[in-house]
Amino acid sequence: MIPHYRKRWVTVLRWVLLALLVFACVFPIYFMLTTSFKYPIQTYEPSIWLFYPTLANYQSLFVNYEVSARLLNSVIITVGSVLLALVLGGLAAYGFAKYEFRGKENIAGWMLSMRFLPAMAVVIPLFLIANTLHVLDTQLLLIVVYLTFNVPFAAWMLRGFFDEIPVELEDAAMVDGASRWQILLRIVLPLST
Repeated sequence: MIPHYRKRWVTVLRWVLLALLVFACVFPIYFMLTTSFKYPIQTYEPSIWLFYPTLANYQSLFVNYEVSARLLNSVIITVGSVLLALVLGGLAAYGFAKYEFRGKENIAGWMLSMRFLPAMAVVIPLFLIANTLHVLDTQLLLIVVYLTFNVPFAAWMLRGFFDEIPVELEDAAMVDGASRWQILLRIVLPLST
């Protein structure tokens, strides 16, 4: 049995190690943020800890480099690909979780294996398809490219949540006259969230 004072030292040592780990993880973020509020000449001297903050760097970023248009593009592409991946992946996951069909597990495994495909393996075919469809350098192309990798992941993740919902709930909803779409939207999705 460990004496009481040794237990206390072990607890203190754990907290000190945890504090050091948190410091090591948070300090680079703190340093990056404080550096962004320094004048450019102060950024070359990392030992300056006390300074008058400035927003000149952010002003220069948004005025000189037109970052707002690029940020808007990123938001459109990210939101579009995430929403479409959730919708398409959710429908696929619901099909895999609630229906029985031949080769179901093989198809589910094949979908997941698409995540393992190196991105460079599909660059040339995607370029040729995009060039033929005249969608090069568009937001739509990036959304579709992200979907090729995110839909299988979303389907695989959501399938586990849909499998946990008892079939009896869906059967009861069907007895009450609910369609498959109503079951998915009113029962399965709210319960899986």
